[in-house]
Amino acid sequence: MRLFYDKQNRISDLENILVLKNNYDSITIGNIKYYNVIHFTNKTQSEGDSIRQEYYARNIGVIKRVYQSNHVWELVEFQITK
Repeated sequence: MRLFYDKQNRISDLENILVLKNNYDSITIGNIKYYNVIHFTNKTQSEGDSIRQEYYARNIGVIKRVYQSNHVWELVEFQITK
């Protein structure tokens, strides 16, 4: 997915506009502690059960998504090869 910034410094993927809601030094999901996390909200609502909020951890990617239906998806396992 390619992301673009608009004049208000919001991120867009051409279908959604993600607005920075918060930065966290760390958050814990399950038993995993993630560092340098950014939290975005989706300003545009697509049809169906679109993503309403997303959390990204540095060097990992998406770690949590909250959908319109309030369904929550959370990363339970990951592997990073250096």
